[in-house]
Amino acid sequence: MNRIIADMTGGEDDVGGTAPIVDESREASGLPDRAIQNDDGTVTLPLRRPVPLSVRNAAGKVTETVYAELVFHELFGADMRAISNAKEDVRVDVLMARSLKIPQTVARALFDQLTRKDAEDVVTVAGFL
Repeated sequence: MNRIIADMTGGEDDVGGTAPIVDESREASGLPDRAIQNDDGTVTLPLRRPVPLSVRNAAGKVTETVYAELVFHELFGADMRAISNAKEDVRVDVLMARSLKIPQTVARALFDQLTRKDAEDVVTVAGFL
């Protein structure tokens, strides 16, 4: 979805009226407005509602993390293959895990706790990279 910002205080059009000036420099990148493109090629998405998550590792240690933002990384061919080969019911989990560089079990638990709007934005950003 492309968005164009128009300034209605522009110059004259062909019929003597005022034509909008289209600012192409502000055209949407396809990312949610609050997403930040970082210099290293990653994209940071601040969440509307932070998600607290407790994870128990193989040794039994529980780590509690509050996810207030997610940092997405560029996907590679192997990532794309894993995503496309994943069963439909876990495809989003694999997409998140590969994009965020986190374990798939954590990605699934995290996605399940996201608000609808945050979940939609996660899929948009992951698909952008």
